Amino acid sequence: GGSVNDVFVTGVAGAIGLYHERMGVPCDELRMAMPINTRSGDEDRANSFTPSRVIVPVQPKDPAERFKVVRERLAQTRGEPAVAAAGSLAGILTLLPTSMLVGVTRGQGRTIDFATSNLRGSPVDLYLAGSRIDANFPMGPRAGCGLNVTLLSYGDSLDMGLNLDPAAVSDPATLLDCFDESFGALLDLGR
Repeated sequence: GGSVNDVFVTGVAGAIGLYHERMGVPCDELRMAMPINTRSGDEDRANSFTPSRVIVPVQPKDPAERFKVVRERLAQTRGEPAVAAAGSLAGILTLLPTSMLVGVTRGQGRTIDFATSNLRGSPVDLYLAGSRIDANFPMGPRAGCGLNVTLLSYGDSLDMGLNLDPAAVSDPATLLDCFDESFGALLDLGR
């Protein structure tokens, strides 16, 4: 009843919620930044997206229930009228001095807990200098937040990259365990 992106965000939110709990700082919700695809189905353009911020739940613990809430919140965000207007605003922002844009961007990074991005890669094998590329390793920018989680498809695989600030994520091994646990619970739902 949802998209790959809905499952991805549900798993990430669950993992980060578990991590907070294990670090002794439990929470119910987190602030996530995520690009929203604004390309219509008939457009053959490269990237066309707008940044968004979404409050995502780390509760309820039940992954099926958390999935429903995440799916609803992401659908609401995609349907926001401001998403359609972002393209016009982007044209105006290009007129601002670079130093001002950098300051605004850095300030916005401080208002989020983590960032995600779900990128569609090549559905077919790719080659470089005649050799097949076996895997992709996505690495998204943190842009001032403590963690960026990027998902990239390639062929019939999905690869996830985590770019973290060690001051924000002091125990990366525990975070990885939380990711395994959260996504494992989601995969169990599909079996």
